[in-house]
Amino acid sequence: MVKRPSKAPLGSSNRKDGTRALQSTNSANNVQNLVVISFSYFIDQDTEYCQSLKTWETLNLLSLMNIAFIQLCKESSVNPQRITKYGHYPEREKTKFPVCPKNLSSSANWSSLRLQGSVRVIGIMDNNIFYVVFLDKDHLFYLSPKKHT
Repeated sequence: MVKRPSKAPLGSSNRKDGTRALQSTNSANNVQNLVVISFSYFIDQDTEYCQSLKTWETLNLLSLMNIAFIQLCKESSVNPQRITKYGHYPEREKTKFPVCPKNLSSSANWSSLRLQGSVRVIGIMDNNIFYVVFLDKDHLFYLSPKKHT
């Protein structure tokens, strides 16, 4: 890997080129309001209810998730458009998942990121951080009534 000699914007020959413009467009307030993705609580396993990263890779869902994450990280955390916030871990009759993992709170702001069709990434939205917990290709986390059937 080639090491860049300076922190100048790409394509610049002078280290000071464009730094003022970058500083003014990336104010601290703008950056703090953007959504950040964390895998610190991710459960990377295949079960009857969730899947591993390896499984999603073989199902060609990993690239779809990465595209959704890129789009999500450009959204404001105040009201991210792609996330459905449930507010708590679903009751037993509303989920095919087992009880809430012991290291996480059932009263946390459990949420889901829709990728396409029934494919979801399940996690917890805390301030501007979306903590990925489960990969749910069959929308089993929070069951909803069938529409138009």
